[in-house]
Amino acid sequence: MEADLQEQTTGTRQAQAARRRQQLLEAAFTLFAERGYRATSVRDITRAAGVTEAVLYHYFGNKADLLAAVLAVYAPFAGYRRILEAADSVPVEMVLRRLSSEFLRMLHERRAFVLTLLSEASTDAEIAAILRRLLDDIIGSVVTFLDSRRATGELSPAVDSRAVGEALQGGLLIHFLSQSLGGETPTADDAVIERLVSVLLTGILPRS
Repeated sequence: MEADLQEQTTGTRQAQAARRRQQLLEAAFTLFAERGYRATSVRDITRAAGVTEAVLYHYFGNKADLLAAVLAVYAPFAGYRRILEAADSVPVEMVLRRLSSEFLRMLHERRAFVLTLLSEASTDAEIAAILRRLLDDIIGSVVTFLDSRRATGELSPAVDSRAVGEALQGGLLIHFLSQSLGGETPTADDAVIERLVSVLLTGILPRS
């Protein structure tokens, strides 16, 4: 009985801790999107989350660590891993299309957040470094996937996996920015994905 009570108490505490951490992430995400990273203080975040500053520092070492955690949860790159983990028997072409669709979907969904961070990153070395680490991690996941398919002969042995990952991500990001900045009539996402993936496949598939 005592062991059951202790286990129940531990479970309750873990659930409370998870809720508090999630409250901080949600509050930080909203404020970073609205005000920007630099203009948002730790006090702003804790007030919005309804917790003390001590609670924030219990879960995150500092505001930069909190931003990194927010990016891991809310960034447009988070869905990459889920797609790649389920890609064992899926053709490369289909995986690249799914990655592209997920990338653009999340960019559009988090538009204000993404644009705010990109703007600040151009003048803030700390934010730029955090974004760079995240991008490198995501590209690394794509590289691992492409390398595995090259090893099975599905891709040309001469494929530069990192260059492919960077080209895919860079092309989609440019498309998103061109849509967000306005001006010319934007090209539909599906058309851009079709064109970009087709170009990449031309360079990475084995030549018959």
